[in-house]
Amino acid sequence: MSARRSIRNVLILAMLTAASQGHPAEPDMQVLESNVSSIEIGSHVTEMQMHALPAGARVKVLLPSYKTKVFEGPLGRSRSWGGTRGPRN
Repeated sequence: MSARRSIRNVLILAMLTAASQGHPAEPDMQVLESNVSSIEIGSHVTEMQMHALPAGARVKVLLPSYKTKVFEGPLGRSRSWGGTRGPRN
């Protein structure tokens, strides 16, 4: 096998490995508070899951940016808090 063919095979293998790793469509959030029995404190959820909250549900999460966000059902209405500035919509 020539050196060029070996390098090409290594590059193809690296690209296939990277592609198969997959990346989530959105970052996950850690649950800090929850009154929903199916969502446990400490678990990780996506924002898509928060849009399916039932009426009266309230879930507070920690975002990857270290800000907190509260989702309230139905339809996952949300409020964000960043630092000490208070509510920000």
